Amino acid sequence: MIEQLCRKQCTVSCKALRNLQKKYSSLPDAEILLQPMGIRGKDSKEILILQYNVMNMEFEPAKDLYTYSDRELRFIEAHIKRFRLNDSKFRSRQLFDFVKNVIDNNGNLPKYEYNNLIVKIFCEKLADKPSDEILKICKNIYIIAFAKM
Repeated sequence: MIEQLCRKQCTVSCKALRNLQKKYSSLPDAEILLQPMGIRGKDSKEILILQYNVMNMEFEPAKDLYTYSDRELRFIEAHIKRFRLNDSKFRSRQLFDFVKNVIDNNGNLPKYEYNNLIVKIFCEKLADKPSDEILKICKNIYIIAFAKM
């Protein structure tokens, strides 16, 4: 019996995956944040990732966590643009709807299962706060987001 050389699950990026990602990301117009484990920037050697700006309800480069070069920022922004992550026609309204629901319920978090990861994470961050603080946060977000929609 031939011993299996590959792992069944990818928990750390192996040399073969890193080489493939490096070759792919150096192609023209290949600005895609490949998964799993993402890719590292050529300049900063930092992992290139997105963050979701709740106040603006938009995806953006994770500039708060990492120091990217201008070229790496353009790479991440090209990924966002390519997949239309911030395009008003395709953007998810689930966080906006969640915030409105919390406001309508006077700061009480709804008790349903969330099918949107951003909403789920946001709700988890709010869970230990009192309802008056949750209401204040959601009202601030709603005002800013409503003006942009």
